Amino acid sequence: MASSSNDDNLDDPMITVRWQKYESDCPPAPDEPGIGIRIRKSILTTESAHFKTLLDGPFKEANSDVVDLYGDSPLAMGDVLHALAYGDPQYSLLTSPAAGDYHIAQEVYIIVDKYDLKSLRSFVVDKLLPGAWAARWRCPKYATLPGCAEGFERFHYDHLVQHFSDYPKELWPFYANALVHYRRAEPEADLFGHLLEDNPEMACGIARELIIQLAATKDEVAGLRQGLSDSAAVVVDLRDTLKATEEGLQELSKDLTANIKKQMDAAISGVKKSFGHNGNPEGLHKSS
Repeated sequence: MASSSNDDNLDDPMITVRWQKYESDCPPAPDEPGIGIRIRKSILTTESAHFKTLLDGPFKEANSDVVDLYGDSPLAMGDVLHALAYGDPQYSLLTSPAAGDYHIAQEVYIIVDKYDLKSLRSFVVDKLLPGAWAARWRCPKYATLPGCAEGFERFHYDHLVQHFSDYPKELWPFYANALVHYRRAEPEADLFGHLLEDNPEMACGIARELIIQLAATKDEVAGLRQGLSDSAAVVVDLRDTLKATEEGLQELSKDLTANIKKQMDAAISGVKKSFGHNGNPEGLHKSS
């Protein structure tokens, strides 16, 4: 009896992607236990040019339902493949360990680059990696720890330079933001000086990025000042309006008080006229 499982879809078969439990640059042995996950072929070939070449090209993987990966961080690879396999990849990464651990987030970036995962690349560059470092910066345990800038240079900049030979250009804006952060947190730290020798092009790019940020900040401050000025003018107008209203209410109160007094005096006068001098109403006399 034929199975009704979606796994039997011949046009879009399930592929088992396996990766090693421990990072190694050597292919896994046939009997080496690893970690695996099943993903639709269409997802792999759509998301990654690397997997498309493997699964649609003249390679053994094209005639198999298994792809073995090696030389990657096991934790980061697990985060990436689970993100591809289950629903929304971006949301999955935001709720993965990589979102709070810059070590894993950086390895995710390396994997995204290695396997040419275009749809995740901009998300990792703009959100995941900066967010993971921001989480560390917000942590009270590390916020005032001396040498944090040195650690950033060593574990972020040097690590990526060692892997890519040059610091990735698409991460220059993030590095500029890190410069601003460490300038505030560690005024004595210098994360810019070494760039003048290591990578003059990056130094110029970072300088341009900082100038852009400064100009944007100045525009924002000018806008805030204008907003405050406009708000002050509104407050003055409101104060004048309230003052005029208060004066009007005072005049109205005086008029009402005078009118009420006048009516009361008239009423009292009318009552007095209704009674005689002896206190009896007019027209009424004591009986003899």
